Amino acid sequence: AHDFNNLLAGILGNLALVRMELGDQATDDARESLMHAIKAGERAAELVKQLLGFSRRSRMDLKPCEANLVLAEVRNILAATIDRRIQIEMDLEPSPWRVVADVGMLGQVIMNMAVNAKDAMPNGGRLHLRSSNRNLNSADLRGHPEVVPGDFICLSVEDEGEGIPLEVQSKIFEPFFTTKPPGKGTGLGLATSFGIVKQLGGWIDFHSVPGEGTRFDIYLPRSTSAEAGDSSALIGTQAPDRGLEPSRSGETILLVDDEALVRRIGRTLLTKLGYRILEAADGLEALEICREKGDEISLVLLDLTMPNLTGKETFAKLHEMKPDLSVLICSGYLVDLSEFTQECGACPDGFVQKPYSFGDMADMVRKTLDRQWHAA
Repeated sequence: AHDFNNLLAGILGNLALVRMELGDQATDDARESLMHAIKAGERAAELVKQLLGFSRRSRMDLKPCEANLVLAEVRNILAATIDRRIQIEMDLEPSPWRVVADVGMLGQVIMNMAVNAKDAMPNGGRLHLRSSNRNLNSADLRGHPEVVPGDFICLSVEDEGEGIPLEVQSKIFEPFFTTKPPGKGTGLGLATSFGIVKQLGGWIDFHSVPGEGTRFDIYLPRSTSAEAGDSSALIGTQAPDRGLEPSRSGETILLVDDEALVRRIGRTLLTKLGYRILEAADGLEALEICREKGDEISLVLLDLTMPNLTGKETFAKLHEMKPDLSVLICSGYLVDLSEFTQECGACPDGFVQKPYSFGDMADMVRKTLDRQWHAA
């Protein structure tokens, strides 16, 4: 996963570079192709996140979510990729209740089920995506005694395919179980979907009739806090592109990563924003640079998975050498900051999960440096 995250960081970073270089000069077709490539890279990143989540090594980024827009995004991706003989039909709740979710993981859950629905209709058919508000009482929840009655939103994916054979219906959520031919399915899609929805406080029901089709219903609890929140902060809503804020005074950033590709992308992108970049290929080199130029360095971007000296060991020694030095730690894996602080004797200024978008990373860098400026 670490190696794959670094490859994705290189892909997404280079795409971000191309987007910046083209600017307003790109044709509409070129801009559309570039955005499709970026979307594909981001989907791959979410898949890694999902698989790490299945092994409990990734964290959810929980935020208020407009579920209808997640369904719409899935529909757009499907419409551009699946057999034209499959018609996608949407039936959405006009005023859907909001939920708190990781939008990438929720999108992946729906996409998993939509892809299964598509595969069940090799000769074409109708694929239905639906949403509906549901108020469920104890009688409705007889099959889920652990669930407290209340308000839920139901997201449904239904096909007109061959259905699931009765003899395997009890196994479909088991890890690595698949009815697809060898090489066509991992058996992780429904298992990871089940785990993700459960972590969100929901559950998945399904109804399948062999020869007629299958419907999956995803139930998620309504979030009353999200209802009262600012809709502009909702994940899944369309936000305008925000400009990336440049360096205020050419601050120096030490970029520490054992992957040359990741360093090159980071150096190029951050340099374009006006930062001065120093590079280190491992922890020992980072410590040497800090000894020589520590007074010049405003921030360290530190990867945690490196040879010779681990990221944690490097962080502890950097803090010992220069206690007031700001450090952002980066990893493709979940990092428990309280546990990290206990082990290293100090808390980093933030955590950036790989593979990150350039916008997110640049935003985190700027916010960290601004906190220094206000504290000075």
